[in-house]
Amino acid sequence: MTSAIASYSAEEVWSKIYASDQPLLIDVRDNSAYIDGHIPTAVNFPLTEGVDEQTLSSIQNYGRSEVITYCSCVDGHFAKVFVEELNNLSFTNAFYMRDDFRYWPYNTVNGSDPGTVVISLESSNGSVNGTGSELTYYFIIINIGLFSLVILLVIRKRRKS
Repeated sequence: MTSAIASYSAEEVWSKIYASDQPLLIDVRDNSAYIDGHIPTAVNFPLTEGVDEQTLSSIQNYGRSEVITYCSCVDGHFAKVFVEELNNLSFTNAFYMRDDFRYWPYNTVNGSDPGTVVISLESSNGSVNGTGSELTYYFIIINIGLFSLVILLVIRKRRKS
């Protein structure tokens, strides 16, 4: 009975990729589909291989507090089945992406490795690409600069008073 399994939309999954407590994304499609393209950071555990104690142990070795599965079928049927099998093995913090991977609106990566998340920001000079940690660095630098500007304006205003 897969109807009671909690799920996330593609947008929610995308935002969770950037969370400090990043979930383990599991692509349950066959290996060739995974190699052709998958969500960045996702690992491949094809449902055809089944979910057993060894699979559960491998998943737990990633040390993530949350697991999100996805597939390329309507309503995430195979992803739900994978989560249900994890639940049957007492792994209760598993969810599935209810949106079909074929309509994933964000970037994907190819190959047999999970890949990294790359953010693309449009600027007046074109685009700036970087990993999440690089962009966090830029964000901090910009905020320090803005904070410094505010302090200078406050000091200047007090001197005029």
